[in-house]
Amino acid sequence: MSWYLRMNPSSGNLHPTEAYAVLPALDWLPGGAGVSYFHYLPLGIDRGCNGSRGTFGMWSADRDLKIQQPLSQFFVSQLINLEWVQMGSAEQKLFPASSDVVDDAGHVLVTSYAVLRPDGQWSLMIVNKDQENSHGVRIAFHDSKSGADKFFAGPVSIAMFGSEQYAWHPNLNGGTADPDGPIARSTKTFEPDETFQLPKASVTVLRGRIGVPSSGTTEKIKRETKKKQK
Repeated sequence: MSWYLRMNPSSGNLHPTEAYAVLPALDWLPGGAGVSYFHYLPLGIDRGCNGSRGTFGMWSADRDLKIQQPLSQFFVSQLINLEWVQMGSAEQKLFPASSDVVDDAGHVLVTSYAVLRPDGQWSLMIVNKDQENSHGVRIAFHDSKSGADKFFAGPVSIAMFGSEQYAWHPNLNGGTADPDGPIARSTKTFEPDETFQLPKASVTVLRGRIGVPSSGTTEKIKRETKKKQK
């Protein structure tokens, strides 16, 4: 089975990646002119600039660069590339998203990222940065043109990765993960006024169609919102 993952290196860091080199005929390169492919090499766990052990790679590896096990970066890369966005060259439309989940100091604990995929599905990636607590959220898509809120309608695909799916256990050799995945996947139908629970320290992708609820449901949501604001 092959996994197609996009890597986006940032300046100043060591990132594992893949590259193609179009080269002329060289004395030291067998095969003559052509395209040479440099494949990803798994990085071992080492000490970073702050002295803590870690890696920029998606797998842990031994001294011979043999993969030992996938790491959290591997699973989150799957979430982004295989669940949140749609693979291919078609246009993905990004939209601003926000949450009002903050701590006592005003730091935002839950961040969200919305995309309208080429297949017509709305996909929402939600990150709960709180390492200790789960948080409930009510999801609404606000149409600025009509002023109406839309909600998930019909079955919604859920892909979740967090502390229940992955836990790192450090040791003198670097450490191991247990549990070590997989991503938890499920499907459910959302109610417009439903509160969805985000597990602590988790990344969740919700993907499905959206629609405008009935007038009766809309009035119920307005009443519930006013109660929470009092």
